[in-house]
Amino acid sequence: MSLMGKCCPCYHPRSKYETLARQTAEAELSSQFYCCQHTKSTLISNTKTSDSDLQDNQENIVPTNSTTLCDCNNKMDDLDVGEEAIDLEGNVVPSDDTLAMIEDTVNFMNTEKTELCKVWSEQKIRKEWTEQNMTIPFNKTLKDCFETGLSITIQGHVPNYSRSFAVNFIISGHDDDDIALHFNPRFDVNYCVRNSCRDAVWGEEEKAAHLCNPFKLGENFVLEIFCAPKEFMFAVNGTHFCNFTYRYPLYTISRLQILPEVEIFKVQTKLLHQYPATVQEDLVPELKIQQLYQHNALAYEKFHVKKVPPLLFLLSNKLTVGNMIEICGRVKLLPHTFFINLQHGKLLWPHPNISFHTSVRFKYKAESVHKVICNSYKNDVWGTEEIPPVECPYDPGRTFSMRILLKEDHFNVSIDEEKFINYKYRDDYALINTIYISGDVSIQSIQIKN
Repeated sequence: MSLMGKCCPCYHPRSKYETLARQTAEAELSSQFYCCQHTKSTLISNTKTSDSDLQDNQENIVPTNSTTLCDCNNKMDDLDVGEEAIDLEGNVVPSDDTLAMIEDTVNFMNTEKTELCKVWSEQKIRKEWTEQNMTIPFNKTLKDCFETGLSITIQGHVPNYSRSFAVNFIISGHDDDDIALHFNPRFDVNYCVRNSCRDAVWGEEEKAAHLCNPFKLGENFVLEIFCAPKEFMFAVNGTHFCNFTYRYPLYTISRLQILPEVEIFKVQTKLLHQYPATVQEDLVPELKIQQLYQHNALAYEKFHVKKVPPLLFLLSNKLTVGNMIEICGRVKLLPHTFFINLQHGKLLWPHPNISFHTSVRFKYKAESVHKVICNSYKNDVWGTEEIPPVECPYDPGRTFSMRILLKEDHFNVSIDEEKFINYKYRDDYALINTIYISGDVSIQSIQIKN
C-alpha cells in the first residue's frame, strides 16, 4: 500500500487512523504555499473527492498521475509504508514505519513551505529598501531589482547654487558607459532632459513634458520614478510630470546613481500595483449634471480645485445622450501641448480606457502649423488618429470654450461655438467617469448639463 501524500491526494479513509491522516493531509494542503494556482486547485479538489466516488476502489487505490502536477511535488510520489495490523475493533492500525513516514512527509512539506516563503521574502526585501542622508555622488547596486511595478522615490533639496543634477540607471556589467535612463533637471535652461547612453554615445534627448520644470532652486522635492510596462513615469511632489519610453530592458539595470548638484535626504523603493500610488479623494472634485464649478475662493476652499493641470474631475452620474460638457480655459504663452481625456478610471497606470482624447501640438518652426488630433485608447492600444477638418482653433495666450455634446452615435465637438469634429463612439460612453486635463493650459470652469 502507498501513502497518499501531497502528490497522491486520493487516499480513501478506511479507519479512524486513516480518517485522521486524511484530515491532516487536507489541512496541510489548504495551508501549503503552492508554486502555482493550478497545483493548488488540482490537489485540493482531488483530495476532497467524495467518499462515494472512491468506495469502489477501497482495495485498489491508484495514485493521481503526478505528470499533471508541478515538478516541485514529485519528491512526494510513491512513498512506501510498512505492513499494517488490525486492532480488536477491526480497524487498520498503521505500523511504526507508516507513522514515521507520515511524520517525515509532513516535515518535508513544512520545510518546503518555509524555504519558498524565505526565498519570496528575500526577493521582496532586495527590491524594497530605504536609505537616508546619503552623500553625493550616490551609488547603489540594485541587481535583479527592476521590474514592472517598481517605484523609486527620491526626497531631496535643490541648493540655490545648483546648475543641474542627474539620476542615472546604469546597465549591468558596465562602468558608466551604458545608461538606461539619464534624468537631468537643468536650471540654466529650466527644463528636464531624459536620455540614454550606449557605448559612451548619447541618444536623442527628450525634453517635452506636461508641466514646466517642477524643480525649484532652494526648495525641497519628492521625485517618484515608476516602472510601467513600456516606460518610466515621473511624478514630482505628487503630480505626474512626464514619461520616457524604455530603450533598454528593465532587467539589465543594476545600479542607481545620483550626481551633483543636489542634496538627498532619502531614497526608497517599493513594489506597487498602481500609479499614482494613491489618489487623494478630497482633492478630486465631483462634477454633477447642471452644476458649475468655477475657480473662485469658495470653490478652492470646498473642492481644492487647481487652475494649473494636471486636473482630475470625477463624474457623479453616468453620461447620457443629450448631456453636454463645457470646458473653459486659456492656453499658456509659448505652449508645447495640452490634452483633454474623457476616460474610465482615475489612474495613470494601469492605463485607463479613454473614450475621447483630444490633444494640441503647437509648432513654431517655419511653415509649421499647430496640430490637433483626436483618438481613443482601448485594451492597451491607441486607435487610429482623426484630424479635425478645420484649422487649429487654439492660439497661445487666448481663451477658449470647448463643448462636447453626446449624440446617438458620436461626440459633437465645437470650439468657441464653431463646429470642430463629429467623433464616432469607439467605446461605451456610459463608462466615462473621469475628465482628465493636462498640459500647457489653465482651466476656468467645467460644466455638465442637459
